[in-house]
Amino acid sequence: MAGLTHIYCGDGKGKTTAALGLAVRCAGSGRRVLLLQFFKDGKSSEFSALARVPGVTVIPQTRSFGFSWTLSPAEKEEARTYYAGLLEEAFARAGDFDLLVLDEPTAALDPLAESWFYEKYHQISAGKTSVFISHRLASTSFCDRILLIENGVVCEEGTHAQLIARKGKYYSLFETQAAYYREEGEQGGANANEKNVAAQTV
Repeated sequence: MAGLTHIYCGDGKGKTTAALGLAVRCAGSGRRVLLLQFFKDGKSSEFSALARVPGVTVIPQTRSFGFSWTLSPAEKEEARTYYAGLLEEAFARAGDFDLLVLDEPTAALDPLAESWFYEKYHQISAGKTSVFISHRLASTSFCDRILLIENGVVCEEGTHAQLIARKGKYYSLFETQAAYYREEGEQGGANANEKNVAAQTV
């Protein structure tokens, strides 16, 4: 499925496992894989193992932040700066790889920082197969294929429009998170432009 963006989303376990399984299959067929994990400190066992697989490159990191809503304004800015550096490195190197896997790249980003990320991600992923792992659903509208994973099992699959029309689990999660984004945008936006950017991410 070359040239498509896949997103593995939902609460609970299974998202990273599914994405890394795809990475192993890709490397096994002679393709090059670039992996970047954001929500852990770079010491996770699965990424340590994959770093030893021929054809797989793991971008190392030494820091980890909590979810954006647990961070102070100063910590949010620190996380944004740190993750922006990691993303810039991934974006700069992505052209040398056949598959790009980003694990929770927006977990510590506020809506404004997310908006910047999605623009960059859309640019570098054009014509390339990429996997995006996230518990946030603001990213799903630009993806070609969405897998909603619950307790390790795919419970819904399709495009954003298809899953919204179905009004199932995905629809409920998306609407719940959209309400949070609108609230955060209203509280944190210093002007109308910032509020508009926050609204666009959902």
